[in-house]
Amino acid sequence: MTAATVRRALFWAGSFGSIATLLGHLDGVWSMRRFALAAWLPISLGMLVVWLWARRAEDADFLQRARTGLVGGWLGAIGYDLVRIPFHLAGHNPFPP
Repeated sequence: MTAATVRRALFWAGSFGSIATLLGHLDGVWSMRRFALAAWLPISLGMLVVWLWARRAEDADFLQRARTGLVGGWLGAIGYDLVRIPFHLAGHNPFPP
């Protein structure tokens, strides 16, 4: 297994933190707030270490994919909130987080 494959696998595994928060909450395993508060920092630090490792190794492909995912995630979150705001102001919450 190459170093690039290990970086990709670690980053991919770290990206499941957000969905694990939701699925664990829906299954009644943990509170979304508690899990997010406990897991966010270690997962983020781990992903930052992998990002820095990729920069040091000059893995341009990994860095481009990670940047694209980051920007896409931000745009998706912003779009979600922009669509939700008019409903919330009208007293409805059809898309509760």
